[in-house]
Amino acid sequence: MRSLLRFAFPGGFVLAAAALFWRPVAASDWMASVGPLFATLLWGLGVLLALLFKQVRAAVIQGGLILLWAAIGAVGLGDDALLYRFLLVHLPLAALLVLVLPQQGLLRADKGLAVLVFVLHPAAVTLLLTSRPEWAAAVVDWPPLLWTARLLAGALLWLPALALALWRWRRRGDVMDAGLFWAFPAVWLGLLWMPRLDAARMAWLAGGVILILAVLEKAYRFAYRDELTGIPSRRAMAEQVESLGGQFAVAMVDIDHFKAINDTYGHAVGDQVLRKVASRVEAVGGGGKAFRYGGEEFAVLFPGKTRREAIPHLQAMRQAVEKDLFVLRHWTRPSKQPKRPMKTSGRKASSQNIKVTVSVGVAESGGELAAPHEVVKAADKALYRAKDAGRNCLVTG
Repeated sequence: MRSLLRFAFPGGFVLAAAALFWRPVAASDWMASVGPLFATLLWGLGVLLALLFKQVRAAVIQGGLILLWAAIGAVGLGDDALLYRFLLVHLPLAALLVLVLPQQGLLRADKGLAVLVFVLHPAAVTLLLTSRPEWAAAVVDWPPLLWTARLLAGALLWLPALALALWRWRRRGDVMDAGLFWAFPAVWLGLLWMPRLDAARMAWLAGGVILILAVLEKAYRFAYRDELTGIPSRRAMAEQVESLGGQFAVAMVDIDHFKAINDTYGHAVGDQVLRKVASRVEAVGGGGKAFRYGGEEFAVLFPGKTRREAIPHLQAMRQAVEKDLFVLRHWTRPSKQPKRPMKTSGRKASSQNIKVTVSVGVAESGGELAAPHEVVKAADKALYRAKDAGRNCLVTG
């Protein structure tokens, strides 16, 4: 449920609001007078933000909305217009191609050329429609394609792009993939509501807002969340610590013998261990907030808690890490259990269990530890004493 909400917010909510309230907003005097200028400025802002944070796909879509609106204003877009019939087929294909565009590396010849070709393709489309309209009509008026495109403004043609965006989000959890997933239906809604230009503009405005929010969320996560583990980063912790006041406790958590894990099994296994331990640290009870402090070290803040109140939750977390063995699968063992036992020709494809433990140091505010950074320093010293005491234990500072 939490994952579904994270996927639907904010893109799905913006799209739903546009679908529910487009009629009164689009019919308002303000939207009628300054709507076109506002839409162009918003899409332009979207292009600038996307380029600033190197989100090429979002920049291409926002720029495409500007060009699309300009083309509609120049030639019109009735139900039987060749441009409209062409867009019903072309835009779903363009959306699918957007997903394969590179996000970075525009100065490289291979990637930069791909983006340049895609950006310049509206000019080629315009040239085709104006100089050889019979060619475009021969394609888009092909009966099976025309019937599919006419069915709810080509809703079926958008399914491949939506499926690819959803699959990529499930695989990587990238907020931009979720933003693209919700922006595509906004573009489709604009076509569905044609030839009402005010309604189409509302739908495409919603698409622009969705992409702007996705870019800003991407930038926020880049700055304040650790990319490997997905939990808040040290920068987020620094701001959180400075805002603490009154009573609080801080714990520093370090993975024992982590260098040996990397040296023995490789950095890929080390990264998996980091992610697994991070999930256990993040699940600590007592209102603790987990952060990736650096390397194999994590921090947990307990606002409003004393050291004594935080210790039971930290001990439970430490024991959970110890009991949760990390399974290193043998290369001959399949990732999923087969329905029928496999013949191993006398060889046993075993999996190796790696026991992972953590050491914990905890300190609280009060007494000589007046400033938050002093509490963090005291907890870090307690962590080193836990290391000296034999590891896999908790020491107070």
